[in-house]
Amino acid sequence: MTFYSKSRSAFQVLGTLAILTFTFPAKAQEGPFHAGYAMGNKSQNSQAAATVAGRPSPGSLKDCGDGDCDYGEDSNNCAIDCKSAPAGNFACDLKFFQLRFAGKQPKVRPVTPRMPEFVMGYPYGNLEQYEYFLLVSAMHYDLKINHSYIDKYTVALSRSEIRRIFADRLRRFGDNTVPLYLLQDADIQKIHIMLWPGKESPKYGVKLNMDGSYVLVKGALSPDSPLKDYQQGRTVVIPAIKFGRFRPVFNLNTPAVKEYWIRVGLKAAKKSKSNAVHIDTATVSYGFFYHRKTHARYHYISNGNEAEQSRHYITQLMDTVVEMKKRNKGIRIILNNWYPERNIPYRIAANEVFVSDKYFPYIDGMTIDNAFEPKEVEWHLDTIRKAKKNNTKMLYMRNKQTKQESSYVYRLWLWYHLIADENTFFYVNDTYANKRMINYPAYGYPLGHALEKPHKEGNVWIRKYERGTIYYDVGPDDLDGIYFIEHRN
Repeated sequence: MTFYSKSRSAFQVLGTLAILTFTFPAKAQEGPFHAGYAMGNKSQNSQAAATVAGRPSPGSLKDCGDGDCDYGEDSNNCAIDCKSAPAGNFACDLKFFQLRFAGKQPKVRPVTPRMPEFVMGYPYGNLEQYEYFLLVSAMHYDLKINHSYIDKYTVALSRSEIRRIFADRLRRFGDNTVPLYLLQDADIQKIHIMLWPGKESPKYGVKLNMDGSYVLVKGALSPDSPLKDYQQGRTVVIPAIKFGRFRPVFNLNTPAVKEYWIRVGLKAAKKSKSNAVHIDTATVSYGFFYHRKTHARYHYISNGNEAEQSRHYITQLMDTVVEMKKRNKGIRIILNNWYPERNIPYRIAANEVFVSDKYFPYIDGMTIDNAFEPKEVEWHLDTIRKAKKNNTKMLYMRNKQTKQESSYVYRLWLWYHLIADENTFFYVNDTYANKRMINYPAYGYPLGHALEKPHKEGNVWIRKYERGTIYYDVGPDDLDGIYFIEHRN
């Protein structure tokens, strides 16, 4: 069988290493791979992949301790055993976490090389659980809830006040559900009255039609207050456009809004069996501050350029996190998202705030999701080092390009091994959550212990594992240049 492979003339390795091709075990759900081809090309002959130089495929190997037997070996003469290998500070296998946003998922062991270390969302067994809640974005006007969902996002309203809101909605519109933003606004207004009596109540912040949809003026949300009201904290939300959609965002300049989210976070921590929360949409988007096409500046959050507004916004956000920590000493908080900077002003500003002496000690974990920019290896390694020194978990999530593309998952599998450290955790699936994790063929190919830290030679990142060596030739495409060469016996 032949596979296309990028030139490796930079490494005169073929004299001591052999490129190995193989098929994954029969239980694997998707097609064949081999350990040393520059990914992106499919097998032409799966039969030939089964054996190379008379060696069996990994599907026929016996497991040896916590490791994996080499070819032709069994548990009596296994040379690769994670318990005895020079592991240094690196784990035998990658560490995983799992997203569980649906309560009725199959109660089965998650399909990963090992049990996940913890879950985010609904609990699973005895694993550590981070309760999920969405902090930044105001909910869409068409997101309606019934009585069964009110507990998650109401913290000040009494049961009788909530019933009156539902009764009024039913009387006026014949609807027994209520847009979530109505409950959130009522909650914030009550907090404001309780804590700052006599002061003018904050306005909602954007004009709404009778049905609750947004009033648009020339393609933008219509503000209902002067600019200074947003900057000085007199509104519940600020007009914003994110991902090309009109969506108001909670105004963290407003004391009652900040207090509301502190209470929501503390309530979520109480619901978690581990006193831990995962706060989604915690970082800013450039869509909050300027129009993607026209680059017209918005100054609802503060004056200044994009970076200055971003820094102001993240500071307000982190103040809520610090206050949660002060009121609940044992709470653990994971924030979503941390992104490679790539000279993007709002990312640079956000990262500066996150790693500052004032705020970094309060962050227990940060996630890096689909926008993880795999070519920015140096940034990832530096960020992981900083996080490790601060005892902060780094969580990597990927749910794109994974449904029908086992080859992509294999490339991703190698990349994860390239950057892995004690504080890194990974999640791969074909959807963001709500499904059992997939048993990808790559999971049948453990690499053993890392024998060295990743290092760079020219344009190529290299890391040696017990089973072989990862090479990542950083090119124009994200992961096309990553491949693995297995050690010859």
